[in-house]
Amino acid sequence: WSPAQYLLFQIADKVSTPSIRSFEVDCLLEWNHYQYTGYYCAIPAAIAAFSIVCYAVIRAKNITRRKNDFFQKKFKLQEKVATARRNGKETAEIQAALDEMKVTPNFVALSLGAAATMRMGEQWETEDGSIARGPTE
Repeated sequence: WSPAQYLLFQIADKVSTPSIRSFEVDCLLEWNHYQYTGYYCAIPAAIAAFSIVCYAVIRAKNITRRKNDFFQKKFKLQEKVATARRNGKETAEIQAALDEMKVTPNFVALSLGAAATMRMGEQWETEDGSIARGPTE
């Protein structure tokens, strides 16, 4: 669990224990049986909602990080090509690496394991005549 979820679980553990029903708390809140029942039923829903929000934030950060990494790598390759051209050097290898990055991958659709097959540049024909695409490495 993330630290925020763990903290929420600790708070929920302290708040949702039967010890909340004490004379002082009863006097302060003036809740009846239905309000206590609603409170105890709302705690799991609040934890679930908070967990979904945490997951969405972590996923959005991961997608943003992968996008930034991809575009920084692409930008560095573009700079290398420009520098090599200015110096009159051969740019075929660098240009080939840059051409592999022409198609921007769908970062949202990628799961954590699918990032390994992000580059699908190679194409060939299978034995039955259909076209197959695969990773270039």
